[in-house]
Amino acid sequence: MTVFFKVSRASSSRSFVMPFTCAFAVALSIGAVACGGDDDDVAALDAEGGTSGSSSGGKGGSSTGGKGGSSTGGKGGSTSTGGDGGTGEGGEGGSTGGTAGKATMVSPDDYDGQEVFRFDTFGDEQLWTGTLRMHEAIQAALDPMTALSLGLKVDADVLPEGTLEEVDLEDPATTVALIGMNAVVGVQGTVDSEGNLTSVGITCALCHSSVDDSFAPGIGRRLDGWANIDLVLLC
Repeated sequence: MTVFFKVSRASSSRSFVMPFTCAFAVALSIGAVACGGDDDDVAALDAEGGTSGSSSGGKGGSSTGGKGGSSTGGKGGSTSTGGDGGTGEGGEGGSTGGTAGKATMVSPDDYDGQEVFRFDTFGDEQLWTGTLRMHEAIQAALDPMTALSLGLKVDADVLPEGTLEEVDLEDPATTVALIGMNAVVGVQGTVDSEGNLTSVGITCALCHSSVDDSFAPGIGRRLDGWANIDLVLLC
């Protein structure tokens, strides 16, 4: 059976499309933080001595009061007064800051960057599911045709052969099923045994992956690293 796609922007769908796409606008700013790193993490590393503090109070600091400092009052200070280690042992950390908080290389055997890029939500289900209850809106009203018109993409390679020719692309239940099979690029969800979408989150791939449209517009082989220029933000 041949599937014909016709994108409709009928006013009857806008009551759902507007809040759904507004929510995606929020995701873009969240995604910038998720993909680019978190300044709070850097601040936390510094506070723990990851960069070997250079003045006072930090682990491994080189001046006063620091644990392992090189002057006065530090535990194990290397020169004169008050240190628990005196001048001999250098105590914890010594005068160079020790190894507290030192960054370590990530083993490629334990870390798959592609998997993180495609499937890690960084816990944003707390927004999409817990706050916005987007999983309920998707199950109730987001059929695949509407999703495609918003710019969402479907990875045809993960689906059993013939699936797309047989399913109803105007039924929200089909969207839920596609999410459950990890076929909606950049969208991660949990579907229970009764076919209910119980949680949903987004990944970096929502904005930074596309498809080659080999099956139909918006459906095809995944293209990681290609900007999704079709995302529609109506608000």
